[in-house]
Amino acid sequence: MNSNELTAFETFSSYLKSYFFERDLKKTVKFLGDISGFGTGVDEVVPPADMRELFKRDIEQSPSKIIVKNDKFSHRLISDDVVIVWGTLDISSEIDGFPYEINNLRLSILLLRRNDSWKIEHKHISLPFIEQEEDEAYPLKKLEEQNAVLSELVEIRTSELKHKNEELRIANAEKDKLMSIVAHDLRSPFNAILGYSQILNEELAQSGKEEWAEYAENLDKTARDTYSLLENLLSWSRSHISGYEPAKEIVDFPQIAKITIDLASQLAQRKNIKIENRLPDKLSLNCDPFMIRTVLRNLLSNAIKFTEPGGKVILESEQVENGGVVFTISDDGVGIPEEKLDTLFVIDAKKSSKGTLGEEGTGLGLSLCNEFVSKHGGGIWVESTVGKGSTFKFSLSNQDVLSQ
Repeated sequence: MNSNELTAFETFSSYLKSYFFERDLKKTVKFLGDISGFGTGVDEVVPPADMRELFKRDIEQSPSKIIVKNDKFSHRLISDDVVIVWGTLDISSEIDGFPYEINNLRLSILLLRRNDSWKIEHKHISLPFIEQEEDEAYPLKKLEEQNAVLSELVEIRTSELKHKNEELRIANAEKDKLMSIVAHDLRSPFNAILGYSQILNEELAQSGKEEWAEYAENLDKTARDTYSLLENLLSWSRSHISGYEPAKEIVDFPQIAKITIDLASQLAQRKNIKIENRLPDKLSLNCDPFMIRTVLRNLLSNAIKFTEPGGKVILESEQVENGGVVFTISDDGVGIPEEKLDTLFVIDAKKSSKGTLGEEGTGLGLSLCNEFVSKHGGGIWVESTVGKGSTFKFSLSNQDVLSQ
C-alpha cells in the first residue's frame, strides 16, 4: 500500500468511525465532497445537498451507536488521485427503541483527492429498501409492527403465567389444608394408642407373664417410634409451607421442658438412663412453642437413643454476654465420628444411625432442629468425642429472652 492508498484508506476508516460508531453528523460531513449515492433506502441517486440531508435524517432516526462486525473491505488505487473501497459488513443497533440488525450489508465508496485532501465523492450502500417507506432511513414502521406482535405475545404469556400461578396458589392452599387435617386426625388416634400401649405394658410387666410382657413392650416401643416419625414428618412438612415463619408468643420454657422430658421418660426408663434437668425454674421466652418443643424433643430423644443403658443425659442452660441464652443437651453415650459432624444437620436418610438398642431414625430430626433454630435467628452446634458422648447446644438471641 503506497502513501496515497494509505491516506485514502485512513480517510475511509475515519469516516466509518464517525458515521457508524460516533453517529456525529459534523464529523461525518467533513469527509464528504460533492457526494452522490445509490441505494439509501427508497431514495436513489440524489444531488450533494440532498445527500447531506439523508445523512442528517439517518443519524436523527438512529442516534445510538451502530455496532459493526465481520467487516471485510478491499481497495484499489485507480490513479494517484482516485481510490475505490468496497466490501461487506454486519451492523446492529437500536432504532427508535427497537433492536435492528442487517447482515452482509454491501458498501462501496469512491474517494477523490482534491487540494491534497481526500473526500468521499460517491457512496453506494445496499439497505433493504423493500422494507422501508418514504422518509425512512430504517424500516421504522415494520419494526413497530413487529414490536406490537411481540408485545401481544408477551401479554398472552403473562396472562397464562398468572393463571398458572393462581392454580398453584390454590393447589398449595389445598395441600396445606390437607396437612392440617392429617396432622389433627392422625395425632388423636396415636395418642390413644400410646396411652393404651403404656397401660398394657405396665400391667403385663407386673403380671409375671414374661412373653406377653415382651409383646406389650414391643408394641409400646413401635407405637412411640412411629409417633416420633409422624411428628418429624409433619414438622418438616409444616416448616416447608410457603411463607411459614415462627408464630411467636410468650412461653414458660421450664414448662415446655418438663412436658418434653415426661414424654421421653418412658424410653429413658426402658434403658435405665437418668435424665437430669438442670434448667432454671423461671425462664420466659418469646418464641414459637411448637418449634422450640420440636427442637428440644429431637435433641433429647437423640441423646437417649445414643446413650448406653445405665447412662445419663443432662439438660441445662446459661446466659451469655449479649443477653441471649444457650441451651445444652449432653450425654455420655457413644459419640459421633468426626467425619460425620459437617453434614450432621443436613437431611439424609442414609446417614441415620441405629441407637444403642437398635432404635431406628429418620434423618429428619437434626435438620428440623437446624431450620427451626435458624428461623429464630439462633444457631445450633455440636461437640462430640467417640466413646465419651456428645453435647448439642442451641442459642436464642436476647430479643427472644424476656426474663431469667
